[in-house]
Amino acid sequence: MLRQLSLAVLAAVVLLCGGSAPETSEKEDLPGTPDTSFPLPGDTLDNHIHANVHFDARKSSTFTLLRKASQYLKVQYADRSYLKILTAEDRVHCGPFSVLSRFGVIEHSESREFRACDGILGMGYSDMPRSASFFKTLTSLVRPGWAIHQPPDALTLARKQFAFMANAFEGELQLGGFDANAVVGDMFYTPMHNLSGYGIVVSSISYMGNELLDFTEEHRGAGLLAILDSGSSCMMLPNSTYNGTYKRNPYETFIQAAKQDATGSLELMVGLCSDCQSPDPFAPEEGRGECCRRFEMPPKQWLHPGGCVQAFPDMNVIILGDPFFRSFLVLHDLEPPNYRIGIAPINPLYNMGEAPLFPSSPPFPSSSP
Repeated sequence: MLRQLSLAVLAAVVLLCGGSAPETSEKEDLPGTPDTSFPLPGDTLDNHIHANVHFDARKSSTFTLLRKASQYLKVQYADRSYLKILTAEDRVHCGPFSVLSRFGVIEHSESREFRACDGILGMGYSDMPRSASFFKTLTSLVRPGWAIHQPPDALTLARKQFAFMANAFEGELQLGGFDANAVVGDMFYTPMHNLSGYGIVVSSISYMGNELLDFTEEHRGAGLLAILDSGSSCMMLPNSTYNGTYKRNPYETFIQAAKQDATGSLELMVGLCSDCQSPDPFAPEEGRGECCRRFEMPPKQWLHPGGCVQAFPDMNVIILGDPFFRSFLVLHDLEPPNYRIGIAPINPLYNMGEAPLFPSSPPFPSSSP
């Protein structure tokens, strides 16, 4: 079986290997956007599993390689990086949880970030029957689409929440809520708008006094979908005016301002300040009625070599990649009926990666009800 992983190590896998990758269709088992298949070179495990950086499948008596028509699956991410992967199944240990789950095994990657990874154990979630989410496996005794049945007495995650944050060297995954010691101030909650991949509304991004989302009069007061994707190394901005949606190209506006002065912070307004008629009824009492909040990302998080900002081609969306998770703890709250995202600045004094592996009490006190 898979060797025991600490929460910090597992979070690093999520960070580097597509934590919130796009979900798949009914026919596919793995996160990403499948578009091309590759023939397998042979029939032995040695030919399928690459460098075995951390996990050696040959040492696992319960590892199963699940092949589909003897072909690889090509997975493409929001930042255009892609992998050749195979579907595998094994028992996975995460803190007090031990579950049988499917995951992706990386055979080849064109992306430097993925070359130190053995596979993908993603936390992306949707209500699709064959959602490739490990998080869904943690919260269910049965995955019918995968023909997986956990033992009746298996421990499952009762509260459908997890939080994630990172720094330049490691990440931390918190299950069942979030550790209040890991953040500064209270948690801001905003509705999740993309049910197949953690999306929020951003109504403003400014840099050194320059509004990047400079909407035309026709679109004034609008917001833009921002995808929270720990599998993307950079922040990504729209690279067009999109038929008059913006007065200026958002990415080019940022580049011109950053060339003049690269010492400023990126300021993001999350939520629609003009739409406070229906505050989140599930938010904590102290957070109720707050429909938008401004968050600041210092240059050390978005500026090379600590981070990067790129143009997002072809689509009018924002990608909030690694730099965002190095600035903020992000809570993913999938308790029905209303899915939501919580955001709070990371406490600089918090010792990331030192969360208890087997806590004796509910591990992560949450300010949510």
